[in-house]
Amino acid sequence: MPAFHEGLLTAGRRMPYLFQSDGHAGALDRFVAEQRTHILQLLGEHGAILFRGFGTTHAQAFADFVQALGIETLDYVYRSTPRTSQGKGLYTATEYPADREIPMHNENSYQRIWPRKLAFCCVKAAESGGATPLADMLEVQRLLDPAVLDKFRRLGVRYDRVFHGHIDLSWQEVFQTEDRAQVEAFCALNDIRWQWLDDDVLKTSQTCPGVVRHPQRGEDFLFNQAHLFHPSAIGEETLAFMLDAFGPELLPRNACYGNGEEIEAATLAAVRHAFSAAAVDLQWQEGDVALIDNIQVAHGRRSYRGQRKLLASLLEANQTPAIAELETAGAAHG
Repeated sequence: MPAFHEGLLTAGRRMPYLFQSDGHAGALDRFVAEQRTHILQLLGEHGAILFRGFGTTHAQAFADFVQALGIETLDYVYRSTPRTSQGKGLYTATEYPADREIPMHNENSYQRIWPRKLAFCCVKAAESGGATPLADMLEVQRLLDPAVLDKFRRLGVRYDRVFHGHIDLSWQEVFQTEDRAQVEAFCALNDIRWQWLDDDVLKTSQTCPGVVRHPQRGEDFLFNQAHLFHPSAIGEETLAFMLDAFGPELLPRNACYGNGEEIEAATLAAVRHAFSAAAVDLQWQEGDVALIDNIQVAHGRRSYRGQRKLLASLLEANQTPAIAELETAGAAHG
C-alpha cells in the first residue's frame, strides 16, 4: 500500500493538487526524487501542488526538497519587497507587518527576469489568519473582458520607480549593493532606464510584457503587476500624502502602458476584482510545502496574528526579450 494519497485538495477546483503523507512516506526530498516526473506533469496540469504531512519544518529540509526538484534557483535582485536570505536560493516570504494583506500577484512579473516556478514552506503557522490566497489565472481571465488582455498584450506595462531612501525600499536593498556602478551595470543588462536625481535618489523605468505565453500549455496568460504598482493601489489618503511629498513624477512606484498611456481606472478595478473573485485560500499547516507554476497561479497573503514563518524559493529563471518598439514609444512619453 502507498504511504501517501493524492488528489485535488478541494473538489471542483483544479488546484491545488494534494500529496498527503500518512507519516510513512519518508522525507519529502526522497519522495520528490522518486516522483519527480509525475509531480512536474501534475504541476503543468493543475498549476499548484501542496505536499502535506511530510514534516518539512526547517530550512534544511526545504532546501533538500528544492534540490530534489533539480531546478535552478534565482537570486532575489531588483526587489520590490523586503526579504531575508536563509541560505542559497532560500528567502523568507515578504516581511510586511502582520496586519497588512499582500494583494495577489505573479512573482516578479514587474521585471524581465522572473521565476517560472515558486516553492513555499510553512515553518511556523500563524496563530490565526495568514493564509496564502491562490488565484487560478484561467479563472481570472475568464472574469475579464478579452479586450483587457488584448491591450496588455499589445502595449505591455511600464514600471516607474523612484528610490528616495527614506520611504519604501532603498536602491541599496533593491539591487543588493552599495555600488552605483553595479546598479548601472544591472540596469544596462536588463534594459532598465536609470537616472540619478542626486547622490542617493535613483529613478528607474522598465517596460515588460503584460501577457506571456505558457511554454508547455501554449496559452497566453495575464502576467503583470500594474494593479500593484499603480498609485491607486495605496489608497486615496496615502496617495494624497505621496503626491504632496513627491509630486506625480517622483512617486515611489507607478505603472502605465508600455507606450506611456495611463492605465484606465476601470481596467485596474476589473483586474483587482477578478483576482479577489478567483481566490482560494491555502490554510497553512506546519510542515506544508507548496509548489506553484508562477504563470498559471497568482498568490498573496492574508493578515494574521501571532508568529508566522514561511520560506520561499524562486525557481527556473525566464527572461522575456526586450520590447524595443515599446521602449522607444515609452521614452517619448517619459
